[in-house]
Amino acid sequence: MSPSALAIIMILKYLMGSTFGKLEKVQKMSGTPLPATTQMNQIKIKALPVIQSVTAVLSTLASNANILAFDDTKIRTLEKRKTKRGGETYNGHGTAVIAGGFDGQNNEIVLFDFDVDNHAGEVICNLLAERERNSPPLLVADGLPAYDNCKKQGIDINCNTHARRKVIE
Repeated sequence: MSPSALAIIMILKYLMGSTFGKLEKVQKMSGTPLPATTQMNQIKIKALPVIQSVTAVLSTLASNANILAFDDTKIRTLEKRKTKRGGETYNGHGTAVIAGGFDGQNNEIVLFDFDVDNHAGEVICNLLAERERNSPPLLVADGLPAYDNCKKQGIDINCNTHARRKVIE
């Protein structure tokens, strides 16, 4: 499979929201059948290493940012996933991290993480473990106790939106 064909499949799948099954039908109609499993396997073999490398670079840049804003939300999955304790669950946590001030040009990096067991606090602690800068970052988050360990590694400035909501509600 050519790199451009793989790129188009990934755009249709992950940006446009098509399923591999639908893409298989389109391929068949165009006279070039490409089974859904082949599409998925090609992404795993050819694209996943590149995606992992880019993610590692973005993670390193984010870990050295001057400001890290983060929050998580509960997510329900379609399939059961194994937990660290050996159980299974449909629930997990989606974490968003916005990192700014890493390059002196006001660019931002947005990282997303999904995990069955980890809250945003563990994700931030892992990022801060990669940190090469000596100065502590500003940490913006709500007051969830799960974040307490990582907040000791930076300057906790809390989140005004969460604070306002607690007063008004």
